[in-house]
Amino acid sequence: MVYDYNQGPGGSPPPGGKDRRKKRGSRLRTASYVATVLTLIVAVAAAAMDYFGISSSNQQTTNHGPVAAGSEGPDPTDARTSDPTNTRTRSSTVWIRATGAFTGSCLDVRGPLQEPGTPTQIWTCKSVDEMLWIPFKDGTIHGFGNLCLSADNSPEDGSRVYMDTCSGRVGQIWKIPSDTGHVKNGTGLCLDIQGPSTALGTAVQLWHCQEVDQHKWQFEAHL
Repeated sequence: MVYDYNQGPGGSPPPGGKDRRKKRGSRLRTASYVATVLTLIVAVAAAAMDYFGISSSNQQTTNHGPVAAGSEGPDPTDARTSDPTNTRTRSSTVWIRATGAFTGSCLDVRGPLQEPGTPTQIWTCKSVDEMLWIPFKDGTIHGFGNLCLSADNSPEDGSRVYMDTCSGRVGQIWKIPSDTGHVKNGTGLCLDIQGPSTALGTAVQLWHCQEVDQHKWQFEAHL
């Protein structure tokens, strides 16, 4: 007697047919469960990488990371990108000191506030977070609240210098002097003390570069 695939004699299931269907259904459910678990694992891993700022690409990182105080930064016109995942290390922090008639004052975040748009000013140099900066090899200068020293992308004389979310745009690129000198923005203007006034709280702005005290700064390592 020949059995139909789905029926035995008299319309009954073939021997072992029900068991085979149960096993096949069990295997399908197991495979579906495993696929669901793997999908969840991948999603959790991706979320963790995003949270901790880990890149899944194979990008070169030789142009990122803190630079030592007193070392020459890149030409602002040659750097346009920033890596927000750069690791901040305490040994890389610096004061950005004013010089000449402004000696004793440092670049400072007003408030201090950790908010994009907060202006900068000069204030008596102290070991406080709002006066400590980390220059990176890509030309950005990270500061208080993990924000970047910034200017507008198309500034003019007198345009303010403020803190903003790091993006590597042209207004966030700076050329660091090897010793004492101009801190030149990617737009071609220089970091300047408004007035010029030596009063504490005087705003810091951009101005076309000149050989004057209010345009000369010194990056001093903070140990």
